[in-house]
Amino acid sequence: MTTEMITNAVEQVRLAHEGFLASDARRQAAVLEARRVGASWTAIADVIGTTKQGARQRYVGAEEIGKMAAMLDDRLKVYAQGQGHLLTYAEALELAISRGVLSEHQGKSVRAVYEAHAEASRGNLVPSKNADLLATDCISISAKLFSAAPSV
Repeated sequence: MTTEMITNAVEQVRLAHEGFLASDARRQAAVLEARRVGASWTAIADVIGTTKQGARQRYVGAEEIGKMAAMLDDRLKVYAQGQGHLLTYAEALELAISRGVLSEHQGKSVRAVYEAHAEASRGNLVPSKNADLLATDCISISAKLFSAAPSV
């Protein structure tokens, strides 16, 4: 075997891997869109050749992370407006931490949700167990932000 043959073979592996990643990202985007418009996990599982539970375990992480990110966006926006500010989510998060509404740990959880959401938006899979762990924190964080925002 020549060095050129090995280099070409490795290049083929790289190209195949890139194609696989791009394909997986397209599949995830299609699954999330199907769920957004109301498709059942059973219908999705039938198409991709797995069980309902298998499809859900593979793709629910991204779906849940998107919902959590939207919920936190809303809560942070309402909190910042209640404090008389029009801020980005990052600025509102820092304000909530600096005023003791949220702990540093909760701030890390919020940042983790946004990072996971960015990964999912790029087509990277978010394991459902990671989403489940973040969801637990997000519920208490949302409640704290809600109770800290003045009623209108």
